Amino acid sequence: MDIKKSEAYKNLVLEMQLRYPIYQKKALADNKVKLYSPHFNDEMICHEINVYTYCQGLDYAVKTPKIKYLLVAQDFGSLLKHGISYIEKIKRINAGDKSIPYIDDEFLKSSNTTKNLIPLFNILGYDITKRYDELFFTNFCLGYRGGNNGNGGGMTKKLMTSSADLFKKLCEILEPESILCLGRVTFECVYKALTGTKYSIKTNYRDFLENHSEISVSYGNVQSFIYPLAHCGKMGTIDRNHGLPKQSDPLYYQKQDWARIARENKNS
Repeated sequence: MDIKKSEAYKNLVLEMQLRYPIYQKKALADNKVKLYSPHFNDEMICHEINVYTYCQGLDYAVKTPKIKYLLVAQDFGSLLKHGISYIEKIKRINAGDKSIPYIDDEFLKSSNTTKNLIPLFNILGYDITKRYDELFFTNFCLGYRGGNNGNGGGMTKKLMTSSADLFKKLCEILEPESILCLGRVTFECVYKALTGTKYSIKTNYRDFLENHSEISVSYGNVQSFIYPLAHCGKMGTIDRNHGLPKQSDPLYYQKQDWARIARENKNS
């Protein structure tokens, strides 16, 4: 364990917890989307940087492993979107039962994104229903929506970037070899957070995914490869397929994108 990394991660988690108000107070809001800290019934539910980290990255502060792939989604939505049973599962993990899988049949019923990530990560050689020390999952936006509003619609870049400084600190701690960005907005936010500059995409995003050159960024003493990807939720998958020859597998084109990552990492 790297003690400096461990302490830095713990401090960052605390900073995240204090960044957003609890549900009963005035939220950080924009465009009718309101963000809160991960509280439920006055209890802090998330003990990692993000609840998605319970899938991959759990107990980073204890192990501080080398991270090969950092997966970044947009925002988690509401803690309630997966139901009370989801929150109880997280609480049981917090209490010490680390054998509980994050991905189970019940969770997959409410998360099409994670359901599609399973075959996509298989291309990279991982079965994400199991946990790997070298994988880490988070959302770029670390605030949570109130109530049952779990959809990604309405999120703005302005609200997304409220977490930009925290995300950069996370990357400086994790030092990921590769950062996998789900969706155009996520990619643009990640790139700007780490470089301070805007990435100019001069074609439609589908063409960009198929033709972009290697994207490598340096921040502090860290260098990471950034991979822009289509979001693998319902709408992101539809957008990735738009205007292209229809395939029997709706993830066909996304699998090609992920296969490129596998080839590039195999050759590096």
